[in-house]
Amino acid sequence: MTRITVVSTFTAIADQGKVDLGECDLIQMTVQEVKMEVELIANVPYQKQSLWWKGYILDQDDQSLLRACVGVNEGEVIDANDESLLLFMTIPVDTSDCDGSRESSRIRSPSFDINTVKQEIAKKGSLVGNTCTIS
Repeated sequence: MTRITVVSTFTAIADQGKVDLGECDLIQMTVQEVKMEVELIANVPYQKQSLWWKGYILDQDDQSLLRACVGVNEGEVIDANDESLLLFMTIPVDTSDCDGSRESSRIRSPSFDINTVKQEIAKKGSLVGNTCTIS
């Protein structure tokens, strides 16, 4: 039996950013079953989850973890007797919370918007040409 842990961002999996699924049989447990367990424990919808192992997406839900966790290089596999298995989970970014004032493809934090920074500095009289000095 192998202890399976799924990790993600704190915004995807609240509190600790991970879900411990406990001891599981890698030969029997499928990718879909992992996603269903994560949905039950962490309330992350099954359909939104993408699971990853060492940078490889586990995109065939009906495969067992033993068959799904295979890399492209020879020998890049898991062992059915491994003590632990760490999987990463991603979910799509939800942009529906945007206030609509910007195009969704250009959403970014105003603190990194150089035009906003230039405008603020210009108000304080420290802008010279296209350069600015932040002190």
